[in-house]
Amino acid sequence: MENADKRRAYKNSWQNKFRAEHRIEVLAKQRKWYADRKASGLLPRPQPKRDAANKRTWHQKHKDRMAEKKSWYARNKERGRELGRQSYQRNKQAINERRYALRERDPTFNLKQRAKYHGVSFKELKNLLTTQDGKCAICATQTRLHIDHDHKTMAVRGLLCRGCNTGLGHFGDSLDRLKSAVSYIESRQPKPN
Repeated sequence: MENADKRRAYKNSWQNKFRAEHRIEVLAKQRKWYADRKASGLLPRPQPKRDAANKRTWHQKHKDRMAEKKSWYARNKERGRELGRQSYQRNKQAINERRYALRERDPTFNLKQRAKYHGVSFKELKNLLTTQDGKCAICATQTRLHIDHDHKTMAVRGLLCRGCNTGLGHFGDSLDRLKSAVSYIESRQPKPN
C-alpha cells in the first residue's frame, strides 16, 4: 500500500507535471522546426537514385579498396568470421526481416538459393522436380525434397526426402556399403510360413 501511495504522490507532484509540460514544449518546437524546413524546401532532402549502374560505377571506382578488403579477409579468416558473427548478432532482427520479406515476395526463394549453392540453375531444378513428379527418387514419398549431390564431383544426382538423403550420406555414397546393407536386411527378414 505504501508504494502505491508513493507512486500516486509522484504522479501528482509538480516535478512530474513540469517534465510533461517541458516534453510537450520540446515536441512542439521540433514540429515547428520540421514544418519550417519543409516549407523552405530543405526537407525532405532529395535522395540519390541507387540503381544497378550507380552500384557498378561505385565498385569500379573502389576496385583497390574492394581488393584490399578481400585480401584482408583471406589473411584473417577467423577474425573475419568473428566480425561477421558479431555483425549478425547486432543486426539479427533487420536481417531476418529482410529474409522474411524476400520469402513472402518470392515463394521459390529458398529453392533458388539451394540451386545456386549446388551450382545448378533454377530451371534445371524445376525440370528435375517435374521429372520426379515432386516425389523422392528413392522412396517416392511426396514431402519436402533435398538436393542430393555426389560429394566428390559435386554433381547433382536428384531430389530426395530427408531420410533417404541422410541415409545415403551416412553410407558415404559407397555402393559396397549399400549392397552389404541390402544383403544384411534380406538375410534378417522373417521367412514366411
